[in-house]
Amino acid sequence: MKFRKPDIGHIINFNTGISSAPPCRDSKITDDKGNAPFVFGIERSSKENDAYRRAIWTGKNIQIVLMSVLPGDEIGWESHSHGDQLIIITQGNGEIFMGESKSSPAIRKNVGKGDAIIVPEGTLHNLKNPGREPLKIMSIYSPPAHPYGTVENTHGEQ
Repeated sequence: MKFRKPDIGHIINFNTGISSAPPCRDSKITDDKGNAPFVFGIERSSKENDAYRRAIWTGKNIQIVLMSVLPGDEIGWESHSHGDQLIIITQGNGEIFMGESKSSPAIRKNVGKGDAIIVPEGTLHNLKNPGREPLKIMSIYSPPAHPYGTVENTHGEQ
């Protein structure tokens, strides 16, 4: 099967009212549950996360990371040479930049709760929080991008 190479990246908005089941009410996630079956309430877990970056599930092929980007802060320009990334906004508003150049990105778009940002391998990108509340996101990396159990309480901590 042949796949078309995406232009730069894509943004999708999820309808949060799709499921008729009651939301999962698991307790607050504090450690990496990787390589074990795991069910959790993504919106609640993401909103409760106060760490800048917290790996909550690291497996062989994917990793789920929760992030809390403070008002006025940003993730910073980066690209991943090892795989693709899916970013889902669960709270707040941000601005995504994607392209081959920091000075003139091909995509510059406002994003908010329910938006998903698809970042193909090798795409230069940055996500800024120009708002007044923390920007809460869930990021899925394939393959994993951070060591098992990663927790960075503040931006710049490693």
